[in-house]
Amino acid sequence: MTPRNVLVSIIVPTYLEEKNIGRCLKSIKNQDFERDKIEIIVVDSNSHDKTRATAKKYADKVINIKNRGISQARNTGFRASHGEIVVFIDADTFFHPTCISKILEEIKSKNVVCVHPTILTYDGDLLGNIVHRIFGHYLVKVLLLFKKPFFPICAAYRREVLEEVNGFNEKITVGEDLDLSLRANKFGKCVFTNKAIAFTSLRRFEKSGLLSSLLFQLYCYMKLFLLNRPHVTIYPHTEEQESVVGVLIRRIDYH
Repeated sequence: MTPRNVLVSIIVPTYLEEKNIGRCLKSIKNQDFERDKIEIIVVDSNSHDKTRATAKKYADKVINIKNRGISQARNTGFRASHGEIVVFIDADTFFHPTCISKILEEIKSKNVVCVHPTILTYDGDLLGNIVHRIFGHYLVKVLLLFKKPFFPICAAYRREVLEEVNGFNEKITVGEDLDLSLRANKFGKCVFTNKAIAFTSLRRFEKSGLLSSLLFQLYCYMKLFLLNRPHVTIYPHTEEQESVVGVLIRRIDYH
């Protein structure tokens, strides 16, 4: 497999993302990579805004599903795709123009099964950006030293590995991306690269507050990775969420 001789499928799950999806999809279109080697699939969870209408201007496929759930949306896109390499990216995230080609340079080695780009931020305050840098960059690199890839937001996988692990665990609503990278790691090497770059939003931190968001995610990760009890209720979208601390205290999924 050579870096320029593969089909790359890019899966974007959406819900109420009319404000962000255009920028995300434009960044895919603007990659320094052959357009006929990129397949763009948007899977929307029955949004009532203009998300799907906007997505149809750029995507090769726009699939609407009735149920909410990011894991289900990602799996739906994966199963509808054809690429040897499958990249998952959030709708409020976008690629640097060289991101895909740099990912392909890393994953061309046969023992590499998953690649995570460097994720920078394009909004938020100074504290939020510092926290994101610590947890989304330095902590990820440290955990890799212990062969524990915790890859959030955006990652590329070999298709055969996704098929082997049966994609995302649809019972997990928070931490599903970290769970996938840990399971993929059993079949080869997972790589974090500084050469490939994507940009994401800190809108959830701004909406719910930095501390409450971190506490909620820590709570969910501890349940999942220490107690093997995944958080099962839908993580509220930023357009409709209450305080994340409120969700945590109410313990909707207490069972």
